[in-house]
Amino acid sequence: MIIKPNIEKKILSGSWNDNTSWEFYLSENMPPAELCPAACCIAMYKGKIVLTRNHRGWEILGGHIEKGETIEETFKREALEEGGFTADRYKLFGYRKITSKKKVKNDRNFEYPFPISYNPHFIAISDSEPCECSAEECFERGLFTIDQIEKLSIVSYPLIKASLPFFKGLE
Repeated sequence: MIIKPNIEKKILSGSWNDNTSWEFYLSENMPPAELCPAACCIAMYKGKIVLTRNHRGWEILGGHIEKGETIEETFKREALEEGGFTADRYKLFGYRKITSKKKVKNDRNFEYPFPISYNPHFIAISDSEPCECSAEECFERGLFTIDQIEKLSIVSYPLIKASLPFFKGLE
């Protein structure tokens, strides 16, 4: 069994509302699976980041873990559904630690782990061009340079920018 050193570094923090705050940690260690309701992916094809557009705007790929699914299976499925993206090479980049003052439910009445949950984030590269998104909640997918993403003013821009040096190990 290989044990990775527990090296974690907080690089970002913020809040979504008065109830829920978050911190993003660089880490090669997976948080406890039972506290992970979702998984995300910063996806790259030929030097461009794959984003999906939904009712909230442009976002990185990711979504909720379905019953019986592993965290890795979730990020791969969500990347394919939301971005038409197949992860050929990937690794855990870090996780978002989410802290809530009161219990939180999503629109499907799923209750998040309380008071702390984690969303693992992977970085991934594909050798094949992404196809169109198939998830019904997504309107389209796009390929963007980091300069184009900065101009979009999306919430994930600082996280995407922070991930770029880590892609060198996947190329």
